[in-house]
Amino acid sequence: MTGILFFSLAALLCYTQTEALKCVVCKMLSGCVRKGGLTCEALPGQQCKATHVFKVRIRQFTLQGCTLPEDSHRCNTVKEDKMWGAVNTTCCNNKDLCNSIYED
Repeated sequence: MTGILFFSLAALLCYTQTEALKCVVCKMLSGCVRKGGLTCEALPGQQCKATHVFKVRIRQFTLQGCTLPEDSHRCNTVKEDKMWGAVNTTCCNNKDLCNSIYED
């Protein structure tokens, strides 16, 4: 009986100690690195985010990182900005580094 209880407790601890979602971080004009580079760990409720800014269909720059609480309404949207052009924001949480601009 004690063995079953110990095994159940160990399984529960393994289940609750999952690693946080890791996201690629890239600031505007900093030059992103495909492997390695900077990452952030998403807190509960956060996702990875990539914002692509296009001017006349040419990508000007990309911002990557973890979402903030105020970002939830911006996820998976395209917005026209008079100064920047098309601003496409996507969010994901299906795997680590899912906001990478590079294909795996």
